[in-house]
Amino acid sequence: QGENWPPAHDLQTLRGRGVVAQVEGQTIRLGNAALLQEAGIEVPRLVADQVEKWGSEGRPSAILAREQQGLGALEFAYEVGAGA
Repeated sequence: QGENWPPAHDLQTLRGRGVVAQVEGQTIRLGNAALLQEAGIEVPRLVADQVEKWGSEGRPSAILAREQQGLGALEFAYEVGAGA
């Protein structure tokens, strides 16, 4: 069975930076370091180092924050289809 995630409201796509939404009355941000810096959110050093490492390897990633707290990072993996 899948998880029942609470709905997101007031979703904003910020080109080149990420997305911001309200979830259960809290502001959630998912994007790059610039997105969090604009909001005055400090990215934990361990998270920033991991995102930088992934970027240097050409691996896409994003940082997740709730309210004014950086929570962690996600790395996105994908497979190239046979017809690509």
